Amino acid sequence: LGAMVLAVLAVVVLALLVRRLRTDDMALRWFAAGLGASMVGGGLQSASVVFDGAGLPEVFSVAFPIGNLVESVCWLVALAVRFRAEHVADRRQLWFAAYHDSITGLYNRHWLCEEIAAALAAAARQPREQRQLLLLDLDDFAKVNARCGHSSGDAVLHEVGAALQRVLEPGEVLGRFGGDEFLLLLRADQDPCAAEGRAGSILTKLAEPIHCGAHELRLRGTIGIASLHAGYARVDDVIADAGLAQDIARRRGGNVAVRFDASMRRRPQECERLRRELAAALRADQLLLHYQPVVSLDTGRPLGFEALLRWQHPTRGLLPAAQFIPIAIAGGLIHELGYHVIRLACEQLRDWQRHGTWYDDGQYLSINLSTVQLGDERLLEEIRHRLDEHGVDPCALRLELPEAALTDDRPDLSAWRERLLGQQLLLCLDDFGSGSMPLAPLADLAFDSIKLDRSMAPGVMHQGRAQSLVRAAVAAGEQFSCLVVAKGIESREQQEAFKRLGCGYGQGDYLAPPMSADALIAWIRLWQAERPADTMSLSDSRLH
Repeated sequence: LGAMVLAVLAVVVLALLVRRLRTDDMALRWFAAGLGASMVGGGLQSASVVFDGAGLPEVFSVAFPIGNLVESVCWLVALAVRFRAEHVADRRQLWFAAYHDSITGLYNRHWLCEEIAAALAAAARQPREQRQLLLLDLDDFAKVNARCGHSSGDAVLHEVGAALQRVLEPGEVLGRFGGDEFLLLLRADQDPCAAEGRAGSILTKLAEPIHCGAHELRLRGTIGIASLHAGYARVDDVIADAGLAQDIARRRGGNVAVRFDASMRRRPQECERLRRELAAALRADQLLLHYQPVVSLDTGRPLGFEALLRWQHPTRGLLPAAQFIPIAIAGGLIHELGYHVIRLACEQLRDWQRHGTWYDDGQYLSINLSTVQLGDERLLEEIRHRLDEHGVDPCALRLELPEAALTDDRPDLSAWRERLLGQQLLLCLDDFGSGSMPLAPLADLAFDSIKLDRSMAPGVMHQGRAQSLVRAAVAAGEQFSCLVVAKGIESREQQEAFKRLGCGYGQGDYLAPPMSADALIAWIRLWQAERPADTMSLSDSRLH
C-alpha cells in the first residue's frame, strides 16, 4: 500500500514540477528537473514493488537510487548556474555603480570621459566624424539647495535628468558630469549645426516647472558647445574649451548656448584686463548714455526713450554695453554700473525738463536692469535719492525688468518687488517670449508695457512661432492694459508685419538709432517740425 501511495504522489509532484520547468530561472529549472528525476525513480521502483516486477524491466527495481543520483547531479548543476547568475548580477551591479550616477541614474563622469576619448579617437581616424558635445550647467542651483534642502536638491537633479532623457534621441549619450552639470554627446552623423537646436530644446525643457516640496521651480541653464575634432589630444582639453564657452554664455546673462571658438582661450586674460579698465572707467567718468526712441508704428511719434550705456574707451573708442556688461557681471561691478546709470539718467531728465526739451509729460526715459540687480536694496534707495535730488517726477523714469522678476519666487525678491511698487515708477517687462513664463504675475507687478524679444523681428513676416508670440503679447497687453513694444525692427516690412499683428509701438535702427543727448534733441526738434502724419519711417529723416 505504501508503495502504491508513493507512486501516486510521484505522479502528482511531477505534474506540479512541470510548471516550474517553464520558468526563466535556469537554476530553478535544474532543481525541478533533479527533483522530478528523484520522484520518477521512486515512482518506478514503487510500481515494481506493487506489481512484483511482473512484466517490468529489472532496472525498475533500482530506479530510486538512479533517480537520486540524477537528482544530485541536477542540483549540482543548479547550484553552479545560481552561483554564476549571482556572479554576473554582482558584476552588472558593480559595472552600473562604476559608470552611472547614483542620484540621476545617468552615465557618470567616468563613462562620459571614456565616450569622449573614443569619439576623439574616431575623429583622428575619420576627420569628418566629429561629434558635438554640449556641457550644461544649471544656473544658481545653489539657491535651490538653500531653499529646499540638499535632499530635495538631489530630487530636483533626478527630475532634471529624467526631463533631459525625454529629449534624448537614439544614439546620443547623456550623463551627469558632476555637481549640477550635465553632458550630452551627439551622434557623429548629426549635422554640427544641430547642436544649437538641441541646446534650445534642452533650455526649453528646463523652463518647464519642477515641484520641490511646496515650491514650484523654473530652472535656467547655460550651455557650452564644443566639436570633438582631431586637434584635441586629451579629454580634459575638450571639457575646458566647453567650459570657456559656458563662461561666455554665463556672462551674457545665462539661459543661452554658446559654441566654443579658439579666440575664447585668450578671453580670461582679456576679460580681467577689461574688468580693471572698467573699474577705472567708473572712477574716471568714461561711461555715458545714448538714447534710442520708442515710437508709434502708425505715426512715428516718440513714446519714450531707452537709455543705453556706452563706454568711451581711451583706445578702443565707443563700446556698446554688450561688450562690457558681461564682464561687469562676472567681475562684480554690475551694481556700481547700475547706480551710475541711474545718476546719469536722472541728471539728463533734469536737464531736459529744465531746458524745455521734455515737451510731453507722457514721455519717459527707461533704463534696463539685469537679473543680477534684482533684489538690490541699495538700487531702490539710489533711485529715490536721485529722483529727489534732481526734482524728477518718478513717472518719467521706467525700469525694464527681465522675466526673472516674475518667475523667481525667493521670499527676499518678493519683498523687494513690493518695495519697488512703492516707488511709483513705470515698469516694463523686457524680452517677452525669450523663455517660458506665467502671465498672471503681470498684474501683480503692475507692468504698464511689454517689450518683445528682439529675436522675433527676423521671423515676424514668415515664422508662425514668432507671429504666435506677438499675438500672445498683444492679447496679454489688452488683458493687463499694457503697451506692447517690438524691438529690433530693421526694415519697413518688419514694421508693417508688427502693425498687422496688433503691435502699436516699436524700436530699432530702422525707426531711429541710438544717439547722443545732443543728437536726440535735434531729432526731436526735426520730428516736431515735420510732424509725420503717415507711417513714414523715422529713418527717412536722414539723422542716422
